[in-house]
Amino acid sequence: MCRISVDYDDDKREALMSNLRESGVSISSITRLLYDAIAAGCPVDDVEAFLVKKRVESDPDDTVYRFDNADDAIKFLEYATR
Repeated sequence: MCRISVDYDDDKREALMSNLRESGVSISSITRLLYDAIAAGCPVDDVEAFLVKKRVESDPDDTVYRFDNADDAIKFLEYATR
């Protein structure tokens, strides 16, 4: 897995956490659902691609992603553009 360095918006994070609290959902339960999907046979690449794409869609246009090597960057780009 690649390592990504980004600056994130604290206000967006707090809004998300507030929405999760209001709906009674925790980050740990979402993580468990993700692991359940993988365990049920959802290909890891599909799950990873989905998460990368959603991340890119929600990040500001000027977000900078940093990678340790070109392969990780290419993989990230492929997932982000699926």
